[in-house]
Amino acid sequence: MSVAPIPFATLWNDAPNEIKVAILKQASVDTLKSLLPFNQLRRFARRALRERVNDIIEDFHLDPALVLKMMDTTGTIISGSAALQAVSPRLNWKAGDVDFYCGVDVIDAVLLCFKRQSYEVVNTHPAPYAYKKFYTFGARNALPSNFEARFRANSCIENVFTLSHTPSALTINVIQSRSPASATPLAFFHSTLVMNFVSAGGVACAYPDLTLNSLGLMNFQSMPPVQHVHIRDVRAVDKYQSRGYLFVQGDEHDVTVDGIERGRTWDDPFTIKMCFRKHLKVLTGPNSTISWRTSFREYYNWGFREHAPEVLVEEDGRVVCYRNWVGPASLTMVSPPARARRIA
Repeated sequence: MSVAPIPFATLWNDAPNEIKVAILKQASVDTLKSLLPFNQLRRFARRALRERVNDIIEDFHLDPALVLKMMDTTGTIISGSAALQAVSPRLNWKAGDVDFYCGVDVIDAVLLCFKRQSYEVVNTHPAPYAYKKFYTFGARNALPSNFEARFRANSCIENVFTLSHTPSALTINVIQSRSPASATPLAFFHSTLVMNFVSAGGVACAYPDLTLNSLGLMNFQSMPPVQHVHIRDVRAVDKYQSRGYLFVQGDEHDVTVDGIERGRTWDDPFTIKMCFRKHLKVLTGPNSTISWRTSFREYYNWGFREHAPEVLVEEDGRVVCYRNWVGPASLTMVSPPARARRIA
């Protein structure tokens, strides 16, 4: 005698809430966000995302309530491997550490939060050089009078603090931005794969079409390099390749590029954002003013021109541009190709 299958809706409705949340904790952020229009699923989706973030924090013997409160008051975010797992959980690896990014003016409050949870600073890496300021005024270059460019920004990082948990020897990193906006360094990451963050209120993914398919678009041009590619970036890419991710290069892989327009913001239609605390926003303070552009190349019949990644953010009524070098770098070929092509 055959037994009629039980409809999934019946199984779901009869399942304990803990089972529902446990199932949804394995879903990527786009799947969870797709459930928000449904009243019966919305609270489970938000709870699943919140618990996933809590699990990441607890893995490092930190109190999620205390850490998220600190993140809320200081505008600090989590990025790197931990944020990637919050966006798209993969069960075959765990983040070896967790990276907290904070604004330049709140570092003391951030470090104090971790010191109160048995973490001590064991190493500090200052930026190797200071940025140069170029103030640009007047209509000659079609820029507003409140525009300021800060080149050689060293990826917008002021200091990197490594903290160790005394009882367990686990480590976390606190990266101090050169800007009051904690998310400005993300524009200089090695690839779009890690351009994600967790804030006190939710999760954001800048390149979901790539990231959720385990792909990363390179944010430096490595074949052949005009600018030096740091071994740190090469090792980072290799680490993610060993975890099953793949990397691509060129405009044809980036759905966010429209002709020569490359500017991105965290509020544009390409970004996925999801709140897990309905009374808080994913983006707050200076982070809500950020726009950025990844690196790219323009090819000509004489060679190519390479453009650095850059980020713009509002600071004290000024629009500040950060870039790691002044202007584009070019390579002129001895014998130009028969036909020019552009594959930025």
